[in-house]
Amino acid sequence: MSTNRKKYIAVLSITIILSLLIWFSYSFNQKHTFSSEKWLSEHGKRVNIVDDLLENSNLIGMSKTEIIELLGEENGPFYRDDDNIFAYYLGYERVYKFMSNFSKWLIITFSNDKVISYEIIKY
Repeated sequence: MSTNRKKYIAVLSITIILSLLIWFSYSFNQKHTFSSEKWLSEHGKRVNIVDDLLENSNLIGMSKTEIIELLGEENGPFYRDDDNIFAYYLGYERVYKFMSNFSKWLIITFSNDKVISYEIIKY
């Protein structure tokens, strides 16, 4: 094989690999980026975007109205008698293929109509 052909194959291979890496990276980030539209339409996939929500939105200090505008009405069976706690279903987290799944929930706690804490729990 000639030297020019080897260089061409090497450059082509590198270009294809880089293109695939960029595409996978973009695809991964799109699937894991929070938006209210994704949150409201894909309840079972919230587990994939909750980290982005918590990293890029300052929930502490937000009012109940602001949380409802951002995340919609709560949908958790927990804390029904407590108006100061909202529970949002995130989806299932599979620990191992042969073990059972865990349901994950975002729990937001309010005091005086403002978020004072939040946590993710497994149920």
